[in-house]
Amino acid sequence: MPLDPAPGLTAPRLGGAAREGLCTDCGVSRMGDGKACGRACQFIRPDYPALERAAHGRTADPTRGEEGFFGPYLAMQRARLAPAAEGAQWTGITTALAARLLETGAVDAVLTVAPDPEDRWKPMPVIVTDPEALAQCRGMRMGYAPVVALAEPARAAGHRRIAMVGIPCQVYALRALPDTGASP
Repeated sequence: MPLDPAPGLTAPRLGGAAREGLCTDCGVSRMGDGKACGRACQFIRPDYPALERAAHGRTADPTRGEEGFFGPYLAMQRARLAPAAEGAQWTGITTALAARLLETGAVDAVLTVAPDPEDRWKPMPVIVTDPEALAQCRGMRMGYAPVVALAEPARAAGHRRIAMVGIPCQVYALRALPDTGASP
């Protein structure tokens, strides 16, 4: 499903580059302070306890259920969208939840990936502000993408309540950078 230019979906040009041989290109190295990788990367110098306390008010308790593997949680749920959304990787529930956040005004923008117009499997980082435009972001992209770097252009565009659909190392990096405006 190639990306059709649509209102509410932008793919800002990102500067910088991934640090060759060092990272998965979450996007931190492409931001204004590219050296922030040393503070933000869960692979370089992780500080899970500090971020768990900031996000959840406590650290993981390995004797409680699956917290040793997943980290702190109040409850763990399993869900699926029924019927599944067309073009979704599994059912489309993540995209539907992101769309609902936009519809209700809980967030101003969602940072995620869409298919590159030249290669539908290549991830293209996008800022989405229209819930309907999220339909173009359904499905898995087979590669890493600098989604975290979108925090700067999103904030520059005036977005203050931002959600991100990303992989765990991207979420870790975003939370570790307090100047991105991400809240735990």
